[in-house]
Amino acid sequence: DKLPARLADYLASVQGQPFLAYVHVFEPHAPYETEPDDAARFVQPYAGPVNGSYEWINAFHAGQVSCDEAGWEHLRQLYAARAAYSDHILGRLLAALVKAGRQADTVVVVLGDHGESLGERGLLEHGDAVPPEQLDIPLVLAGADVGRGLRGGPASVQDVAPTLLHLAGLAPPAAMEGVDLLAGALDPDRPLAANSSVWLPELSWQHGHLRLVVDLYTRRMRLYDTQADAGQTHDLSEERPATRALLLRELCADVCAAETARAARAPDPDGQTLDPAVAAQLTGVGYLGPRTGAPAGGVDQPLSWCSQLRRMLRRL
Repeated sequence: DKLPARLADYLASVQGQPFLAYVHVFEPHAPYETEPDDAARFVQPYAGPVNGSYEWINAFHAGQVSCDEAGWEHLRQLYAARAAYSDHILGRLLAALVKAGRQADTVVVVLGDHGESLGERGLLEHGDAVPPEQLDIPLVLAGADVGRGLRGGPASVQDVAPTLLHLAGLAPPAAMEGVDLLAGALDPDRPLAANSSVWLPELSWQHGHLRLVVDLYTRRMRLYDTQADAGQTHDLSEERPATRALLLRELCADVCAAETARAARAPDPDGQTLDPAVAAQLTGVGYLGPRTGAPAGGVDQPLSWCSQLRRMLRRL
């Protein structure tokens, strides 16, 4: 609720200058607690035990409580109410931009950093798997040079930076990943990779309308045709083993190349330490801290993802 005023102060401080403002609206996120007005619009009466508090969410993850379909629907309504409140805040942020007289020369990007599982496949929240509910996100660009209409094709959060740089008349650094989303038709065969955040994660590799999901903990693979099966509920991995092997080979090559590049990267000349205040903030929102999901038996470091994928590929 404090963001619009902070944005207004920032815009006043950069009056007449180019600027980049990153505004993180955190509301569509656990805990699923909402404003009374939004709750009245979106949340139906519910007398069950399920609620959107961190206490209940943590108990669910620990297996101490369960959730029936009525409970999942209640959580979805709570989430919708929180999304509506974030939409209200977005309106106030845009009003601050208009009041500052900067709407005509500003590109606005509305972007989700992840989706949310709310009962689909029995999952809750995000980060522990790579289903479409968690990977598919909103991405809207608005501004005088953006044009109108929907764009089709593979896109990623990595594409936002090069797109904005081109709109600003600046050349992206050569090493920057991602593409300019407004440069022309998007390549329908561009592969996209993703991974969850647990110790032995799920990896996703999508090439065209085919998507391979690899669970490094169970060594299980799943194959989906996202065109014929948008919900990704029918596993084709046993029906199309050659396709599964081909996509695994592509994923393995991508992961191994990334690990090699990371190992060869020159260290930061200023040291690889974070400011303690920044580290505390990142820990507070879950981006730093102990790894979760570590394998049993006192193993400190599992095999690299590259090594594990190569073993799976050899078995195929």
